[in-house]
Amino acid sequence: MPTVFLGELENATLANVSTLARFLRRNTIVPELRLIEDSLNRSLVPAVGLSPSEYRFRFDISEIEALNDSEDSLVAREVSLMAAGVVTPNEVRARHGLAPEPWGEEPRVTTKPVAASAN
Repeated sequence: MPTVFLGELENATLANVSTLARFLRRNTIVPELRLIEDSLNRSLVPAVGLSPSEYRFRFDISEIEALNDSEDSLVAREVSLMAAGVVTPNEVRARHGLAPEPWGEEPRVTTKPVAASAN
């Protein structure tokens, strides 16, 4: 348990408290939910006559804000992936439900200028 949640606020900042809260939830609540899912899938699904290979319980945690990355970190990741040429602008646009653009089909690799050494 992070000490900040036990009242030790001496070195607490908003950034590290948010990070610790996300860490705590991802490493306590999410694993507990996965154990519950496994239990339901092993016992309840067959008990009601359903095939475990076709039907599975799964908690939808996608809308739990505290478990998701911030919008700023998502944008920074997408910008970084585009700058490295890993994804195209249209791939990023598709993730956000936007229509493709003719200019967005090709990767846009951003290069940083490198100083030439004087030899």
